[in-house]
Formats: sequence, structure tokens, C-alpha cells
Amino acid sequence: MLQINANSCLPLAYQPTTGSRGHRIGGLSPVAPAHPDAFQKYFGTLEFEDGMALSIFYSFDISGVDEAPDTISHNNQLLRASSLIHGVWHRSSDRGRAGSIASEVSCHAVFAGAERPDQESDEVGGYIPFQGAKLGGEPFVENIPRCGEAFDEAARLGFRQLAQFETPNPLLQPYIEGFPWDPGWLHVLVRESSGRMPDLAFVVQQ
Repeated sequence: MLQINANSCLPLAYQPTTGSRGHRIGGLSPVAPAHPDAFQKYFGTLEFEDGMALSIFYSFDISGVDEAPDTISHNNQLLRASSLIHGVWHRSSDRGRAGSIASEVSCHAVFAGAERPDQESDEVGGYIPFQGAKLGGEPFVENIPRCGEAFDEAARLGFRQLAQFETPNPLLQPYIEGFPWDPGWLHVLVRESSGRMPDLAFVVQQ
């Protein structure tokens, strides 16, 4: 799995081309969700050099019709893995096995760029974490009073950022449809566990 470094990150770029290998969003899930109910939706998959992968699923009601799973009710707070949002660790070689589900997001490859410092200059001469989609680094927090406590709680529990997915820019990436965290970010957090793979938690920052 990715060796997480809070001081550096690998920027992620959403591609106009489809993807069935490597990092990707949308399309068909390579594995079944851990909560096999009718409400599960597939978001995307991250693949790592050790042959492991992480596929992310959610069951939020993006339309806001159903109040209990309404995304807005769960924004800007630490979410432990559950039927609302969770990840499945699996082998990168897994491809469309029984129980796979489709995504509401259009299918796109995600390119990981070269490692770079996570901190970048802000408008007033200070430094902030890289704001775009990335692997590793520190979470970029747009509104600290509204969302900062979620990341403080995550840090107290030993979670670190594995990935950050930013809403695509409609002017630069108009080819992406159905992105569920629009506008906002999905933060995927990990913590070492006694099991073989790390524990997961999430923050939907909107």
C-alpha cells in the first residue's frame, strides 16, 4: 500500500479516457460491496504497487429525497466505515466478479503524477495543503470552523489521509458526469489495525 507522507503527495488527475485498471472512478466495480443491499453505489478504485487495491462504495441519497441517508446530513463529520460509505480491500487483479455493481459516475482513468511537496502558497503568503485530488498529504480544509473538528477527531483516533478526491472543474473536466461530492471533497482516511489491512474512515467535505 502507499507509504503515506503528510509532507508530500501524488496529485491525481481525472482523465477523459475510460479506465478498467489502475486508479479510476466510475464504471463497474471490480468486487462486490461489503454491504450488499440495493442502495450501494460504486465510486472508484485505488490500486497500489504491492498488488492491493481499495474500492469505495456509498449509499448516500444524493437527491435528498430520503432524509436518513441524505448526504447533507453526514457532511463535514468523521464517518466510520458503514453501509453509508465504506471500502473493500482486494487484489488488483480482481475484475468484475460476481456481485459487482455499476456506478452513477461516468467511467474515467485517474492518473497519479510525480511526488511533490504537499504545502503550497496561499493568497496571503502562508501555506496550505494541496487542494486538488491527491494520494497522501494532509487534508485540505476549506472551512475550518465547519469541518476542522472532523479532521481533529480523525487525528486523535490515529487516522491519516490516504486520498483526497476533489470535485472536477466543469470548465476543465466537463466530461465527468455524476460526481457525488459536487461541490466538495471526499477524504479517505486509514489507520493501522491488528488485521491485515488498515481501518478506514471518511470525511465528505461540502
